[in-house]
Amino acid sequence: MAEDNEWQKLPTIEKIEHKQWKARVEGYEEAVKLFSTQSSDKSPVFNDYVGLMKKMVVDSNAIAQEKAIVVSDVCSGIVNKCLNSTRAKTKEKGIEILLIYIELEKGDVVVEELLKGLSAKQPKIVVGCVQALKEALSLFGSKVVSIKTVLKDTLRLLEDRDGTVRNESKELIVEMYRWAGPAIKPQLSGLKPVQITELEAEFAKLPAAKPVPTRYLISQKPKEDPHAAEIASDKGPQESQDNEPQLDAYALADPVNILSKIPNDYWEKIEAKKWQERKEALTLVEQLTDVIKLDNGDYSALLNSLIKVISKDTNILLVGQSAKIVAQIANALRDGFKPYAISTIKACFEKFKEKKPTVLVAIRSAADAAQKSVTLDSLQEDIIEALNNKNPGIRAETALFLSRIFAKMTIVTLNKKILKTFVVPLLKCSADMVLEKNISPFLTDIDNIRLNRIKEFYEKAANEKKGGSSGDADKAATSSSDAAPPVAPSKPTFKVVKGGKPAGAAAGEGKASEDAPPKPTKPAGAKKKVDSAAPPSDGLPKEQLWSEDVLEAKITEAYAETLLAQLASSVWKERLEAMETLKNSITQMPPEQLSCQLVCRLLLKKPGLKDNNFQSKFDLSVIRVFCGLTTKRAVAVCL
Repeated sequence: MAEDNEWQKLPTIEKIEHKQWKARVEGYEEAVKLFSTQSSDKSPVFNDYVGLMKKMVVDSNAIAQEKAIVVSDVCSGIVNKCLNSTRAKTKEKGIEILLIYIELEKGDVVVEELLKGLSAKQPKIVVGCVQALKEALSLFGSKVVSIKTVLKDTLRLLEDRDGTVRNESKELIVEMYRWAGPAIKPQLSGLKPVQITELEAEFAKLPAAKPVPTRYLISQKPKEDPHAAEIASDKGPQESQDNEPQLDAYALADPVNILSKIPNDYWEKIEAKKWQERKEALTLVEQLTDVIKLDNGDYSALLNSLIKVISKDTNILLVGQSAKIVAQIANALRDGFKPYAISTIKACFEKFKEKKPTVLVAIRSAADAAQKSVTLDSLQEDIIEALNNKNPGIRAETALFLSRIFAKMTIVTLNKKILKTFVVPLLKCSADMVLEKNISPFLTDIDNIRLNRIKEFYEKAANEKKGGSSGDADKAATSSSDAAPPVAPSKPTFKVVKGGKPAGAAAGEGKASEDAPPKPTKPAGAKKKVDSAAPPSDGLPKEQLWSEDVLEAKITEAYAETLLAQLASSVWKERLEAMETLKNSITQMPPEQLSCQLVCRLLLKKPGLKDNNFQSKFDLSVIRVFCGLTTKRAVAVCL
């Protein structure tokens, strides 16, 4: 027994190297006490033990290893005594010890101690900690070293007085960008423009290849397999990395609590009769919800008020704004939006009938964002009901909504049972046709000759669809045109003829023409040639005729909402002011950018030309400002 206890008389270093685990345990305890009593990081005591550190952490005895890896104490000592050393070897070995601790799956404690070191008063310690974090991230990757944990403290160091600290911090941020990509850019929005420019320049220099860890935790180390090299070569170096989820801005952002920031008068304004007050309430909420990540909470009251605006508000602009807010909340809550998803999607289905493009885009975004938090099974009944809706717009948009869901699904997630439930209503929607009654309202301004030609080609196409030959179709079209009753003469068109004769002379000519012999008619080929020729150019600019929906969208984009509201105001002074503003904007606009059709349609809005007030009605002479540029299309719109 005396021989077994002889190791107690040995010095600390020899105890650490002793064969008996009890001796090594006592040696580790003595070493920790010895390190804590040193007042200077330049003490030679540390140099004596640096070479033994690696043996300590890989001790074969579990109890001895536990004593050797007093992680917080050792890491704290390395941070305060080694990382600020003037000797490069000491600093390198200190960082290597920290990396060994990370390899032994103590990365959280190591990063915590290094983050504490970032607040040290000595710049050397701060620089050493930043370098250690950069090295750890470069070797182990973002799964081991949390970028979210490190980023906030690193951004603070960009304002440090020491230039070395700032430069090392910038390099650490560049390394974070190498792993996280553009996901960290929203976190950089609070920096100075100069700093952002410098970082963007460094980001552009990074290689496009995806980073791969070069050092692993003990549990992640690849097993030594003789066939491992062949498997790796077959799969490629990055196949396993491609399947890993990527960091995004949502994962790096801190949640924001907006429920406490909503003012008390919001609930009154959102129910107000004046649309301006409702818009004011929505604008405030839109600014609050414009964040990356929202804190979990009870959003039922807020979302109910927004869904009510989407479903029942008569102002279409407020409907679009409310849909945009709902999309922001859904994207910021993600899975937390699940309790409100189905009611939101139902409201969006009902509003798919809207024709205004800007509003329709907002409703689509709200439906897509809400769908991410629920499964397709839970929406099955609502989707089928919308696909069978009488409104063709709702059917079309619901089918597009379903197609966007299918595009994100795989063979595993989209099973045959779910697919079969949607096939029948989708096939029914695919049978929708544009009939003659849908097109006829757009053909009212076409003269009878051209209208007959359209009908002729329509009948020809219908016969070809039934399987008849082209010759039979032509014959049928000819016979139908011969058998058709005579077409009533079209209304006379009035033309202004320069140097025309008086009405009496014209009447005399008409009478004389009755007695005169008939003029020889031209052959049909010549007439057809004249008809098919392009009309002579009259020098007037041409403009494409827009539909009602396109015009409404362009008016909203081109002019402010306040101007549109003033033109329809019940106060004549506001209408007069709006006319003056419109006239000034037209006179200052380049001719090539001026759309006469757009301005004419804007002036025809209620009350427009029917304005009862003589002052504001007189100011409709704004039309004369651009009469020199008026196109035929614009004249047709005005008339």
